[in-house]
Amino acid sequence: YLRRRDFEAVGRLAPFCKALYQGFEENPRSVDSLLVFRGERLEPDELLAYRSAVQTRCYQWVGFTSTSTSREVGEIFRRNALFIIQLEKRYNGGQ
Repeated sequence: YLRRRDFEAVGRLAPFCKALYQGFEENPRSVDSLLVFRGERLEPDELLAYRSAVQTRCYQWVGFTSTSTSREVGEIFRRNALFIIQLEKRYNGGQ
């Protein structure tokens, strides 16, 4: 929404953002990186796009993408792709 400058969406998203931020504040992780998994079914053209992104080690999803710290959960939703994503800490709340 914000990429399209739909600022009316801010009012709708604000409660979610606040809850998410509070969750991070209340349950801080003392790790610098985290491995998460996501199973999915991709169309052939999507699969090619992800394969080409492997070389750059970077892909940006436009929307919210759910993941799990459990590979088994990721496998449940796997059809033809299992994303193994290394998340790295970039912001530490000013600490």
